[in-house]
Amino acid sequence: MPQNLRIREVRLGIALIALPGAIYTVKYALFFGQWLVTYVEYLQRNYPYLFSLAMRSNPFDETASPVVR
Repeated sequence: MPQNLRIREVRLGIALIALPGAIYTVKYALFFGQWLVTYVEYLQRNYPYLFSLAMRSNPFDETASPVVR
């Protein structure tokens, strides 16, 4: 068997071993994204003050502040 084909078999084997973990990670990321959107919509409808606080104290924005100016 040529060396090139052996390398492809090894790489495919490694890829197949890592595939379930990658699928789990993608499913978890999609689930978390959907949960976050649903939760924020729930806050906006039922608890507008808490929603406002969550938007003002955004952890992804370095300049965010809970203080209303």
